Amino acid sequence: MVVIAIITTLSTLTWINAPALLGASRLRSGANDIHNQLSLARMTAINSCTPSILVIRTTGINAWKSVAVFSMNLNSSDWTQIGAWHTLPQTVQVDQTYLPAWPNTKGVNSTINSVAAPLTPLTQAGTPLTHDADYLSIGFLPDGSMMANENVALKVIRNPGDTTATVDTHNWIILLAERAGGRIKVLQSEK
Repeated sequence: MVVIAIITTLSTLTWINAPALLGASRLRSGANDIHNQLSLARMTAINSCTPSILVIRTTGINAWKSVAVFSMNLNSSDWTQIGAWHTLPQTVQVDQTYLPAWPNTKGVNSTINSVAAPLTPLTQAGTPLTHDADYLSIGFLPDGSMMANENVALKVIRNPGDTTATVDTHNWIILLAERAGGRIKVLQSEK
């Protein structure tokens, strides 16, 4: 009888905490995906000896949730997509309100690095994307350093648009890409 009471109590506590655990898991998964894509962009730049960028889609159905890596062809100035577009888990996205912390930001839909807009449009599912209108990019140079003049921070959040939620450190993770070496660090975790 005591065992059944203990199991019932533990089951109830788990059931009550399930949404929070699922949200935290999705947040970690989304932050890990962006971290991996930033690392892929940096590694691609180093291995191919050409600039590469991580692109964050800022318009459309998956705005602030879709990321992809592109590498520049130095002979033609075209950009080649490396791998597939990645969509972050449900209720997880890059925080667009955190953009003032990004260097060289001219507005919500601007580039944060000094790379010129690609001459050949980048595409997602065959749809051309317009630089400074449809995406932001974070660029890496062949030595692994960043194209930006400063470090770049990305804030990955969960429950975007929930106006009833209070500010809580358990709802976001900040990724910092260091300008000089291009290393990516986790500055703040959801604990």
